[in-house]
Amino acid sequence: SRLSRKPEHLWRFHLQYHEYLLKTMRCSDAKSRRDVWNLIANTMSDWIENNPFDATDNDDAWHPYCISRRIPAWLKLLAWAPDGNYEKLNRSLYQQADSLAHNLETDLRGNHLLENYHALGMVASYFRGPKPSQWAQLAKRGLETELPFQVLDSGEHYEMSPMYHCVVCSNLYELAIASQERHSELSEICFGYATRMFSFLNSILFPDLEIPLLSDSCFAEAPSVSQLNSLAKIANSRFKSSVSTLETTDGGSAVGHYWIHRKRGGMLLFDAGELAAPGLPGHAHCDLLNIVGAINGKRFLVDSGNSSYSLDQWRRYSRSSVAHNVMTINHLDQCDFWGKFRMGRRGRPADFLHGKQGEFAFASASHNCFRTKVQRIVACHIDQTIWLCVDRFADPTQVKIAEGFLHFSPEVEVAKCGLHELETKCNSDDPLTIRFFGCDSVGLARSKYCIEFGKNIDNTGAIYSAGAHCQNLGWILFPSSIDVAVSVDGNNRICINVDNNLSNIEINE
Repeated sequence: SRLSRKPEHLWRFHLQYHEYLLKTMRCSDAKSRRDVWNLIANTMSDWIENNPFDATDNDDAWHPYCISRRIPAWLKLLAWAPDGNYEKLNRSLYQQADSLAHNLETDLRGNHLLENYHALGMVASYFRGPKPSQWAQLAKRGLETELPFQVLDSGEHYEMSPMYHCVVCSNLYELAIASQERHSELSEICFGYATRMFSFLNSILFPDLEIPLLSDSCFAEAPSVSQLNSLAKIANSRFKSSVSTLETTDGGSAVGHYWIHRKRGGMLLFDAGELAAPGLPGHAHCDLLNIVGAINGKRFLVDSGNSSYSLDQWRRYSRSSVAHNVMTINHLDQCDFWGKFRMGRRGRPADFLHGKQGEFAFASASHNCFRTKVQRIVACHIDQTIWLCVDRFADPTQVKIAEGFLHFSPEVEVAKCGLHELETKCNSDDPLTIRFFGCDSVGLARSKYCIEFGKNIDNTGAIYSAGAHCQNLGWILFPSSIDVAVSVDGNNRICINVDNNLSNIEINE
């Protein structure tokens, strides 16, 4: 029966975090606080009784990552608890911290190891004594080593998942606040990196002030942006610093390996970065040179997100090239995935540049996933909602079939209005046309928008393709009320005519 099957690994881990108890706590009022706490305390005591440290079947309960998530949850619960004697809970906390200190995930590194140090630093700020001081020093030395490696110059976490970026940033803010009084050096380290990460996060947010669902990202699994804003305000008041705000300057700019163009509530983000962190490909997707965007404050082109860590159809789908706004050649993915969190052959990005030519801001990059180099050029009109995307193939003889994919927000209505044209409409907004060029066919298909673990929403996708020896393939989006034409000449110069105003974009391969 279904009930006799062993639950999925992610579900079992979530049970061990005890973070669901925090939701119970937040739902209580002053009158029910004692009753709610009794329920919470009984759950924690039950866990202690049924998960002894020396049991043979307690791998999940005493897994270092589960301990790292559970310790901060217990600390928050104890801070909220009514006055009382919690010696039993404190003894367990102490034992969990001691176990964690001897089983750090140094083999995996990444966000898991940062979670380990976060938990140790938090519990070291709760207890007093020689051993808690050792935990604090262990967390400090570990973060001094890991943060310069894991936080890129731009302020982005090196696994390049906005969801995990929010987790790491939140943990650093929490630890900066919790350790300021007893472990000031640890606190200063955490605050400095959290500030950089928060500034980067503000630069890539959609106009709805939420994250793009790039790589392994989804909603409801990490602290929200509003929660991070609250933490940032508290931390900045403690450290007498200012809070970063969302960058809304019109025009195109580069933030690390991203190019972002913002205009009048619209946004286009072009990702010219690596597929995965060095030595840690577990959260990577086939999304080289991916683009996502919003128009009039609403999501328009979306990444498909992620809804599963099981080896199932949704995990395979969300990591594949088909699930992203990218280009494939000869039906090949941009990399080879093995299992749930492994990657083999992969392409590498190169030649990232950006600037302005004519009436367009542009960015360009290339990758070597296939037998021919693929160069993608993305451009946005400086005054109007006109987006251009062109993929160029250095050796057309290697192309048997080229296919591009677009994924639209579920709010966007999409219909064919010509052989190589689509019309899109979002609520009361004026319609927009997407005209494809260099292609043989354009079709619509049902797609999936994987917004939360276990939650997939139907949306519309477009597939545009060309046959053998294709050299250029692309599309241009523009208001249906204006006249736009685009062509690519023999010198790979892109010519764009907007109501008889001509702009040329010329970028060498």
